[in-house]
Amino acid sequence: MKEERNDYDEENNIVELIDEEGNTMKFEHLMTFEYKGEWYAALTPVLPPEEAVEDEGDEVAM
Repeated sequence: MKEERNDYDEENNIVELIDEEGNTMKFEHLMTFEYKGEWYAALTPVLPPEEAVEDEGDEVAM
């Protein structure tokens, strides 16, 4: 199995992941949290400006 290198841009909290087909996808790292003894990362896709849609949903701060 070929190991791919995934990149993380600390300054902008951007993570680049490579899928099984070799496509690179960018995500913004929102937070890392522990749940039931395991660590997880919350990510959201980074969309190009032309694909970004203004969301009028509710915002919740925790």
